[in-house]
Amino acid sequence: GFKFIFLLIFIITSLAFFGVWHMMPKNLHPSPTSLKNLIPAFSHQNLLKTYTITICSCGAQFVLYTYLQKLLVEISGFKVQDTAYIL
Repeated sequence: GFKFIFLLIFIITSLAFFGVWHMMPKNLHPSPTSLKNLIPAFSHQNLLKTYTITICSCGAQFVLYTYLQKLLVEISGFKVQDTAYIL
């Protein structure tokens, strides 16, 4: 059921992580930063809209996956075992 799906997600995420790590340039050096440098990012109207959309999207996905399984089983008539593959 759901354990296989989580394993599959872990494998795909691990492959993506190591792929990005392998493709990143090796000569990058971090520049010094502070929290004061982030304050201007919150003063731009377009960035605030982007942050709001991102926060709402993440929250909506959490709500969707929390309650969708119950709706699929009780209303749509799917088996509990099948909902892991559907989601």
